[in-house]
Amino acid sequence: MKKPRPRDRRGRFVSPGEAEVAVDPATPTAAEVIRWLEALKVTKGPLVGEKLSIMPFQRQVIEGILSHSEVAFTVARGNGKTTLIAAIGAAVLLGPMAIPYAEVVVVASSLQQATIAFNHTKRFLESLGHDLTDNKLWRLSDNDHHRRIECRENGASLRCIGSNPKKAHGLDPVLVMADEPSQWEENHGPAMYAALVTALGKQKNATLVAMGTRPKSPDHWFAQMLRGGPGMYVQWHAAEDDADDFAPESINAANPALPWMPWLGEAIEREAEKARLYGGPYLASFRALRLNKGTSDVAQPDVIVRAEEWAACASDKPDRRGPLAIGFDLGEASSMTAYALYWPSTGWFEAHGAFPSDPDLAERGLLDFVGDLYVRMASRGEIRTYPGKVTPVFPFFRDMLKDVEGHEVIGVVADRYRQKAAEQALATLGVSWNIDWRGVGRGKDGIYDIHAFQTEILEGRLQHGESLLMTSAIEGSRLERDTNGNPRLDRRGKHGRIDALQAAVLGAGLGRSWRLPSPEEDGDLIKYYAGGETVGAWSV
Repeated sequence: MKKPRPRDRRGRFVSPGEAEVAVDPATPTAAEVIRWLEALKVTKGPLVGEKLSIMPFQRQVIEGILSHSEVAFTVARGNGKTTLIAAIGAAVLLGPMAIPYAEVVVVASSLQQATIAFNHTKRFLESLGHDLTDNKLWRLSDNDHHRRIECRENGASLRCIGSNPKKAHGLDPVLVMADEPSQWEENHGPAMYAALVTALGKQKNATLVAMGTRPKSPDHWFAQMLRGGPGMYVQWHAAEDDADDFAPESINAANPALPWMPWLGEAIEREAEKARLYGGPYLASFRALRLNKGTSDVAQPDVIVRAEEWAACASDKPDRRGPLAIGFDLGEASSMTAYALYWPSTGWFEAHGAFPSDPDLAERGLLDFVGDLYVRMASRGEIRTYPGKVTPVFPFFRDMLKDVEGHEVIGVVADRYRQKAAEQALATLGVSWNIDWRGVGRGKDGIYDIHAFQTEILEGRLQHGESLLMTSAIEGSRLERDTNGNPRLDRRGKHGRIDALQAAVLGAGLGRSWRLPSPEEDGDLIKYYAGGETVGAWSV
């Protein structure tokens, strides 16, 4: 006979191996919740495998959540906010905060962003011994459209959604955790906030928790929450607006986790040095994400990722180990030809571009309204020029092969434009890679590639060196969306500066698929890209 799962005195389920705790039937205390959370195991980062430790400032947030109907918590990036969201989600599913049939909703700027917390929650539950594939105990939806975990024994569930208010219909939560609301799409934010507040009104004692870097605009709804009010708990960790950007007291004020996370201090030190040297998006990133001085939410275009998010992934430690994924995009006379290299095992990324020499780079920069940008890219070795009015395919690929010499190539993804010329050049060079030729940006593959590129950056997986080529492509990117909200890169009216980004999206999509194949992909993707005689180290 199957042994029933143990329950505490509230009738709530206790995790496998967890001692039953004698508690009152009232709301759990912060100490009870923290004791349960610290039985979880860290699933990512330098402390992976160790027991989760709740830092003092996080304890304050938990106390606020348990005793208030609205909580506003702002802190700089990297201080364990997403881990805290995921851990609380697990506690509502089957820990001391569990309520039968309760629904907890995590809302982020996009489903891809919300997925980061979702994956943390899954791993936390697995660290307690739960098998989420056991359909008798769990119901799991984990795909490009739905992220949801339901405990069948008590009916409690956790759902992750993007900030589109159309996705908020039918919600009935006891807890909503709004992740990085200052980075929600401008047109969606206020309507989404209103939809969440309305949904919370369906449940007695429901709670709204907003966590993230603070918005620049004082009119943003999250900024208004941070000013406090009846029934609200507010917790600030931010440098003063007029404080020295690089003073230790500014950094400490925004990063309360520094005493417990020495690697965070090392990352901040590296980013501070880049902010001093280069300014621009690097300084904006440092101020917004590391000092929590305010993230702009005014007139934000629909870009693939924000400049500060891209800058935050910069690294001066290239790691070209492991298999290599390649994406390339062949241009015309006016546009750039580019290829991107992505090592999914380490997350290292590089991109290179090319132009025909007629017109020269100085004149081309004037025609494209970018000044001397192309000349500076060439001086840094980020772009090459080739004789003629159109970039010749054969020498372009010959130079690309020199860059990948000695590396195992997973495969290549490319636009079908100039496909025959590319195939002839590669055949002449003796290359027999598997190449996935397709209409770039179209259909489910194009949607997946964009989501993969965004997720690799938002998860902090992708790392890159200083690159004017990619920085300008990121800043110049625009997304257009179909009627279902699915994205594709908008290339209309551009002068070729996003071709490197297009190649990057393709390479990142392939690399992520190789590293994290879904059950459906496992059978054919790996066989296609990693089997047979078509893959191996290239030698020039």
